[in-house]
Amino acid sequence: MLHRRVPNLLPSEITPQEMYLDRRRLIAAAMGIGAALAFPGVRAATTGKSLKYTRNGRLSLSAEPNSYEEVTTYNNYYE
Repeated sequence: MLHRRVPNLLPSEITPQEMYLDRRRLIAAAMGIGAALAFPGVRAATTGKSLKYTRNGRLSLSAEPNSYEEVTTYNNYYE
């Protein structure tokens, strides 16, 4: 069996840094384009238009929320 000795190379000697950084920019741009195509409605939500919705009464509560002191002092954790 033939074995070759692998020379001690630095990563900077394999790929120039400029080419490496350009590859990262290319991948980032491709991911951005893919996300824009996959989620076309996301941009419409950032235009400042108000959202239209109807409140679901079955999921709404009529009880008052707890006070800040009640929320920050009560602990139901047992060791």
